[in-house]
Amino acid sequence: MTTNSAPRASLWFHEFGSSIHSSESAILGLRDHDVDVVAASDAGALADPRPDAIVVGMSGLTEEALGFLRTLRADPMRRDIPTLAWFAGTATGSDQAAAYEAGATSVVDEPTSPELIAALVGALLNSRDRQRELELALSRSGSGIFDWVIPTGEVRWTPSLERMHGMQPGEFGGTFEDFVLTLHPDDADRVGREIAQAIDEGGDKFEILFRAMHRSGEVLWIEGHGKIFRNRSGDPVKLLGLAIDATAREENVRQLDLLARLAADLNACQTTEAVIEALAETLQGSGIDVAVRAADDAPSDGRTNVLRRETEHFVVDVATTAHPADVPDRRQIAVVADLAENALHRTRRYESQRHAAQTLQRALLPVRLPSPDGWAVSAHYESAVGPTAIGGDFYDAIDVSGTLVVLIGDVEGHGLAATAQVGLMRNLLRTLAVQYGARPVDILRRASELMPELCGADAPFVTTGIVSIETTTGRIAYASAGHLPPILRAGSSAHELARRPTFAPLGSPFAFSDGRAVEATMRVGDAIVLYTDGAIERREEPIDRSIRRLADATVDTEVGDLRAAERLLERVQDASLNDDDRAIVCVERLR
Repeated sequence: MTTNSAPRASLWFHEFGSSIHSSESAILGLRDHDVDVVAASDAGALADPRPDAIVVGMSGLTEEALGFLRTLRADPMRRDIPTLAWFAGTATGSDQAAAYEAGATSVVDEPTSPELIAALVGALLNSRDRQRELELALSRSGSGIFDWVIPTGEVRWTPSLERMHGMQPGEFGGTFEDFVLTLHPDDADRVGREIAQAIDEGGDKFEILFRAMHRSGEVLWIEGHGKIFRNRSGDPVKLLGLAIDATAREENVRQLDLLARLAADLNACQTTEAVIEALAETLQGSGIDVAVRAADDAPSDGRTNVLRRETEHFVVDVATTAHPADVPDRRQIAVVADLAENALHRTRRYESQRHAAQTLQRALLPVRLPSPDGWAVSAHYESAVGPTAIGGDFYDAIDVSGTLVVLIGDVEGHGLAATAQVGLMRNLLRTLAVQYGARPVDILRRASELMPELCGADAPFVTTGIVSIETTTGRIAYASAGHLPPILRAGSSAHELARRPTFAPLGSPFAFSDGRAVEATMRVGDAIVLYTDGAIERREEPIDRSIRRLADATVDTEVGDLRAAERLLERVQDASLNDDDRAIVCVERLR
């Protein structure tokens, strides 16, 4: 029935050969069903305006008709137009298949009517509208659909997928090889292998994340989700899937990963030089360059600063070195600037505190060590690194009327409080050593008794070991309050002198004592080594193994080396552990 409303669709009608439906009657019949029909006599007549649908009437399957369909399909401006192949007679299955293969969207044969044709056109237009809505949704979400006919290698991309790569609709070449050409060179082989593996494994799902190249030269990250279709024999025939633009997400992940690594690297730095080195190494290749200069230095010439941070002692200039298209997010640059500023401020404070700590610590250690005739005494101390670099390790050596008294200790904790206790304990033990001379047990027992009076309720735990040596005879006596056993080198071997402490640590509520010192005699060439835990400890290594390493190193030490303690520490310490101070004392009998 004819209506007076505006036509709901425009349609091109093209007829090949004589048919039972003449062009005129077909056109009139379609117009009666709200379809505005424009007749076209040949392919060259198909010019703008672009129709909503195309009907190709044919009396039989001919190369001319098939060529016309292929022409429409090859035209990037018209390949998405719904096309109906209308056979004048009964179409065989092979004829219909050939029409579909040539590019027909739908096929109909006689007997039919303009009403049915109009209904089919309406259905095609509805399908086209749904496809356009899907394409719009894909474009807005940064997605596109791909369809790979595996046996022929033909690949179809939706216009949104082409636009994702910077192409115009219809510009994609349409083969698997054309797809490979869009891949990032570093990912091309991997993508090919993973696709082949997914197909060969016989599954039906496929997921992949890879880099592709936009026409502008920018790198795209694409996340692909696909389904593999197989025939009854299990052979793959199609891979249909969705490609999602994951560039923004991956770039955010990359930026967050970079900032996390930078924060971790800077947090581990303890010096200004280490901060500058970490900034250069971690940011290499990121497009961000950080220059650090002293506050009173002139800025570098020709430098374009993106951000500047100033501290009391430093100026931090953050600049971009990347191509304009690859310039990092300004928020990322700001975070880099903040991290650099904070790290420099922190390490400057650390360095200042470390210098003060080392100065104070040295003041608490002996200025010089005694050197009895026929004996060599060497010691070495290294402070911890960090804001609490003031440690609790101490040592001393006293010559008391022919008896050499050597002591070593470790006060619990770090910082100024521990340092105050170091001074107190060293002076206490030194005084008691003068009083009790060659009796280490008496020294420690009396120290334990005096601790509550000197330190009150806040008395720290203190481990200490004391050895007294008669320099004329070589006889030694050793006692400890919870300290690690000393190493005694005798001839070509070395062993722990005392495995069990004599007392509990000073200040400990868990008192125990066997009241006896361990005694031995040192001969010419023998040595005794006292040390703190920081000197020998290693990550994830039992303490017994660490002590054994020190014993082995003591055997190899040259007799009479005035730097024996320092060389021992160099051999056994774990340089990566810098959060505890280290002390070591070596006493050798030379004759």
